[in-house]
Amino acid sequence: MKNPSTTQKSAHVTLRANGNTLMLLATLKAGGTVVTTATVRDAEKKLSRGMTEQHPDMAKAKVYLAGLAKKAEEMGWTRRAGGAAKPDAFSKLPAAPKAVA
Repeated sequence: MKNPSTTQKSAHVTLRANGNTLMLLATLKAGGTVVTTATVRDAEKKLSRGMTEQHPDMAKAKVYLAGLAKKAEEMGWTRRAGGAAKPDAFSKLPAAPKAVA
């Protein structure tokens, strides 16, 4: 039996097209089942959620997400390439902000 602390609790795939974002998400629920959903955020930042499915475990849910991602890419959605990481905003711990009176 797997150690509960090392069990993956979620997985996601993010794709983009023309200012819109498609997020495919798998979330582990109590009892060990996994729920997958697809969420679209349009260019105006409005969210729509759909395609909710239940799966017996995370492995099967991840296979399902991979299939959805492949179909989405065939429909014109793209995954963001690795890209360069943003530079650090600071190199040491910042001081705590002062209280506002």
